[in-house]
Amino acid sequence: MLELGFGQKLRYRFNCGNITGIDYPFWGDGRPDGCGYPHLYLHCNKSQPTIDIMGVKYRVLDIDQNTQILHITRDDFSNDLLCSPTYPNTTFDSDQFEYAPDFEGVTLYYDCPPAVQGMAGYFNCTHQSTHKNGIIGNEPQTMGCNSSLRVGMRRSYFGVIWDLPKLAEAQKEGFGLKYKVDTWLCSNCTKSGGACGYDMDSKQPTCYCADGSSGQRPCPLRKVAESSSNRNIVIVAVVLPLSIIFAILHKRSDSSIIEMVISEREDVDVEEFIRNPTLLAPKRYTYSHVKRMTNLFTKVIGNGGYGCVYKGALLDARLVSVKVLNNSKRNAQDFINEGSSMGRTHVNIVTLLGFYYEGTNRALISDYMHNGSLDKFIFKLESSYNLLSRMENIVRNFSLHCMRTRILALWLQHKDFAF
Repeated sequence: MLELGFGQKLRYRFNCGNITGIDYPFWGDGRPDGCGYPHLYLHCNKSQPTIDIMGVKYRVLDIDQNTQILHITRDDFSNDLLCSPTYPNTTFDSDQFEYAPDFEGVTLYYDCPPAVQGMAGYFNCTHQSTHKNGIIGNEPQTMGCNSSLRVGMRRSYFGVIWDLPKLAEAQKEGFGLKYKVDTWLCSNCTKSGGACGYDMDSKQPTCYCADGSSGQRPCPLRKVAESSSNRNIVIVAVVLPLSIIFAILHKRSDSSIIEMVISEREDVDVEEFIRNPTLLAPKRYTYSHVKRMTNLFTKVIGNGGYGCVYKGALLDARLVSVKVLNNSKRNAQDFINEGSSMGRTHVNIVTLLGFYYEGTNRALISDYMHNGSLDKFIFKLESSYNLLSRMENIVRNFSLHCMRTRILALWLQHKDFAF
């Protein structure tokens, strides 16, 4: 069905008057059928783009493809003939269109009883018109009128139209319609190097690829040509960075590998990190799980430079501490540092039970410390120790624990002590 060069025609843009650069889901005037949805056919007549909807011809005033808003006005209305009975109603398929914000469909009622005179929206027709008067609105009392016409209009005009010229002005300005199309496939199709179109046989959006294939999915990745020059480029591109990284890593101690990799790579792939079974064994929780275990974050048990800590409970009633990391540029680094440290340290260090990671939202779930935080013991007011004695006791015990942790693969640095 597709002729040679169809891919080039798919990339052709519709240009007519002040409407330029229009592509999928529209077609027409250089863009053949298959370039867009059948009901979104554009025609250019003397630099005036038009579109037919349900048998009614409209002039296209503007097209915003970002918001999918089509601004149109009826081509058959004029100042002298708005009271003519020959106009069809302004209707459209609700599966294809809907009124844009600030616009709405209203009904013009003609040959109304005297009771409607003086009401908001009432207007008189000219002597040459078929009808003598009319009123705008959907009120029940207007049902005594003899005939009606459905039109689209900006809401700001409701209740302020008192004569035929004002009504003509509202119709000349037109109204907005939001066209309903599937944009997900087209967006991903374009990113994969394909061109968006519409398959008339399957009646579905279709992605046309450079290799001649098409379907309801983005184009496959292109294979690298197996020429010797390309192979050499690939080898150099892979080996050189790896050699540099190996040389740098060889000069640095094992205790600083994680910190170095994170600091030299701003965009840390946390998802890849947490999928590594050698680094993290704990369970991954969802946001709904975190909310449920913390009872909607009601019990705050501590605050720190990296986030807030909440008291929670698992389904088996086991008490836990949930540390929600702050939203900052260093969040990914903090998450990896703290998660990997807690996941494989000394038995006397608090155990990491689980974590939550979704975009910039991160949380660590660990054992609940019933005796509270270390700083509460350091600064306990009723303690009989003076400051020097407390510091001496802390240094002595901390030194003993440092000797135990030297056997670990990961070196610990605690920077939250405050005296």
